[in-house]
Amino acid sequence: MNVHSTRTLQGLIAAVVLVTSPILLLADWESVGPYGGHALKIVMDPKDPSHLFVATKNGQVYHSTNRGLRWVPLRFSLNANAALHAIVVHPEVPGVIYLGVAENSAKPLSNGISGIFKSDDGGQNWTLLPSTRDWPVLALAIHPKQPQIVVAGTLQGVYRSDNGGTEWRRISPANHPDLKGVVSLALDPTDPQVVYAGTPHLPWRTQDGGTSWTSIHRGMIDDSDMFSIAVDRTDPSRVFASACSGIYRSSSRGDLWTKMQGIPGTNRRTHLILQDPVDEKIIYAGTTQGLWRSPDGGSTWRKTNPYPYVINSIAIDPTDHNQLYLATDRSGILKSHDGGLTFQALNEGFINRNISGFVSEETIYLSSLYDGDFGGVFSSSDAARSWKLKASQTALRGKNVISLAVSPANSKLLYAGTYEGLLKSEDGGLSWYPVTGALPRAATAARVSRGKAFVATTGVSLPPTKILDVRVSAADPNTVYAATAQGLFESSNNGSTWKKFQGPGVPGSVDRVMVNSSDPNWIVAQSSTRVYVSWDRGAGWAETTIGSGALKVNDLAFGAAAGQVLAGTSQGLFESVDGGKSWTLVTGLPILSVKQFCVSRKQPSLMYFLSEVENQVYRSTDGGARWTRFDDGGLRGLSIHSMAFSAQQASNLFVLTENQGVLIYRASLAKGANETALAETHR
Repeated sequence: MNVHSTRTLQGLIAAVVLVTSPILLLADWESVGPYGGHALKIVMDPKDPSHLFVATKNGQVYHSTNRGLRWVPLRFSLNANAALHAIVVHPEVPGVIYLGVAENSAKPLSNGISGIFKSDDGGQNWTLLPSTRDWPVLALAIHPKQPQIVVAGTLQGVYRSDNGGTEWRRISPANHPDLKGVVSLALDPTDPQVVYAGTPHLPWRTQDGGTSWTSIHRGMIDDSDMFSIAVDRTDPSRVFASACSGIYRSSSRGDLWTKMQGIPGTNRRTHLILQDPVDEKIIYAGTTQGLWRSPDGGSTWRKTNPYPYVINSIAIDPTDHNQLYLATDRSGILKSHDGGLTFQALNEGFINRNISGFVSEETIYLSSLYDGDFGGVFSSSDAARSWKLKASQTALRGKNVISLAVSPANSKLLYAGTYEGLLKSEDGGLSWYPVTGALPRAATAARVSRGKAFVATTGVSLPPTKILDVRVSAADPNTVYAATAQGLFESSNNGSTWKKFQGPGVPGSVDRVMVNSSDPNWIVAQSSTRVYVSWDRGAGWAETTIGSGALKVNDLAFGAAAGQVLAGTSQGLFESVDGGKSWTLVTGLPILSVKQFCVSRKQPSLMYFLSEVENQVYRSTDGGARWTRFDDGGLRGLSIHSMAFSAQQASNLFVLTENQGVLIYRASLAKGANETALAETHR
């Protein structure tokens, strides 16, 4: 996808086709995309410009040995709470990499996630440097001429190692009220005793290795986040700094700063300032609205590409400085061959997307969250081997999709639940419009069921609220159900009009709704702690109790046998054989918190459930009579959203993650030896 300056946004979206040749992870799980997403840092091996590394804000590291044509995940697996804020490569010794890690959570857990990790073999293996354990590391710098000197910026201040990371010492004052939360660092290339540190409130400098520090902010707008600092390699008295307030230049090692002009205020939030490795007069600025270039040391600026990429990091090939690489929010990794005038997406193998919705029919549809114009609703017509972006967040009217449904009678008819209501598409996901369902005049109809008065309010508007789940009845494809925090809604005419279920026993807040595929009268609704069942299409409801009644209900699924329902809870797996009236704990299994179920439509006796404990997966091939531990080696460390079966091949299983896209277990690759029988027949 070549993104030229003259291309319209609509043309850009229409051209996005993400080819996803599978990457083998552990065991038999494969990553199948859709490629792209969020990239936080990109660096280049100084000795080998064809070798690049990319880090993300949720614990992933990728590398490419062919200038970004293909990316491969490295064996660095903490969890999605690990933010990889910094990565530096040794300028002389091949294979030596330092990685700075902090936790995304506001309250660090002190569990070995944070610190500085080092690899001596190009990222194949990593070691947490012991003395840095539990340091929330936000920045790293390695001296270009004395690379045994490594400096780390943390939430507590600045640390320095003079022997390649073996030993560290604090060089900033302990408990300093301002010199903490160090998000950027720079070393003087001629004098390693000179260190610059940027904080969320202006920059600092030491000229004696940390014995004393000076606040250097004269000329800067007060309260400026110092995202990056760069020392001119040809004149160390000239220093550049980028901040939320713009770009600054100093000719006095930071004693006095001048705000550089020429970039409009809408583009001033600058994540990175970088000097060209070949021509020292060329300066690049990566902003939240795109890439800017100065040919004269910052005196004048020009935006190189009109598309407003959110640029987090830049790498430049020292052997051909017209080749630039960008790590961006949403659009992944971009490359330019002409000094930034045009860019090409290079995301083959790289994925960092939050998958929120998924439906597998002959055409597979999925949705991703917070990807702007580079994500939204994707489709695949070749069993997830390649994906096409059908609708960006712009086409989705600015909304993020959290649940998807497709009509079993019309593959072009889709529904998307969002945080602000329900959307509908009648052309296979290309265009969307909001579903409100309002009639000119509301009416109510009363009927009696099971001796209880029940009222369904018809002709109501589907409220602009969070649609937690949307389902189309397989037995009656014109009927759509929407589960919301304001109750359960039903439309019997493809969303044109709606009614809300109300009355005794009717759920007030619904997280999930299920309709039996062979009996449209059998509906099951679920909230976080309660389960509601209707056997007469919602005319009457019965609230059922699972276990103690205080446990959390995570998921429900209809089983293969008549009247069978499975419930995944915080206290184990429960089963009902009478349509949900009574429940029994499934014995013979460890007491696991069961997160989600998956039952094959084509082979209903084939079931999986996912535990919240280390992503353990269990499988049953006989309708739940016996459960065995499944091959879940490739899932450890992932943050999993849900599972789904393939409609094309009944035994293929999809796993949807919160930051690594879609994984698939293809039946053709399955190894029976990977299963370990952990449970005997439970009945």
